Amino acid sequence: MNSAAICEKGPVRETNQDAVLVCRENDSGLFIVADGVGSMKDGSIVSSLVTSRFKTWWECGFLPHYNDSFFDNFERIQKQAEDINAEAVMKYELGESASTLALLFIHKNMYGVIGVGDSRIYVYDRSGLRQITRDDNVMNLPGLTEEVNAKKLISAVGITRQLEYSTITDAVRQGDVFMVCSDGAYGFISEEEMSSGMRVVRTFPFLLKNRLKQMETTVIGNHSSDNYSMILIRI
Repeated sequence: MNSAAICEKGPVRETNQDAVLVCRENDSGLFIVADGVGSMKDGSIVSSLVTSRFKTWWECGFLPHYNDSFFDNFERIQKQAEDINAEAVMKYELGESASTLALLFIHKNMYGVIGVGDSRIYVYDRSGLRQITRDDNVMNLPGLTEEVNAKKLISAVGITRQLEYSTITDAVRQGDVFMVCSDGAYGFISEEEMSSGMRVVRTFPFLLKNRLKQMETTVIGNHSSDNYSMILIRI
């Protein structure tokens, strides 16, 4: 498994409210992008809480139980996400500070995804590129039209007492390529360009850092107006 990560404030924003986490052990890994909600008090508080708590979980909750099944560990990850949400609500008042969560866990030839908000996870495999998280914004509510502001989140860590999240699990195969990213990244690169870069990494894994840097150049060249984070993983 190879991976590389980028987390930058971008050319416009004064501060970086994104946070990333990359943890790896043998053929297992935990990869997180947390994007602090900029319209709230200080999204970086919750995005940093997300990554710091999951780093502790990796070290103290996962590594001592490394030989446990994928599903046992993925269940613990979901409980950890719920606990982090409860802590955010308790510490920072309901809805005052919040963050998205895009989490990819790889263990024992399986992967699991947790999605909260509109940060995304993509996979490039034998079928090509596809998004494996949903966007939790008002555009996905039934009965709404394109005129509605699609950027308004309906789910984030820290905005409701009970965390609303989606999950997916599947087998992971040699050569699969994953991208975990914030909207400041995928909003400024086309799926065609992303697919092209991930296809190269699938065939030539040694070019992973080069392709990630090239995608960052594309994001900046397309006048990104937000913080941006990207984690690229090749199995």
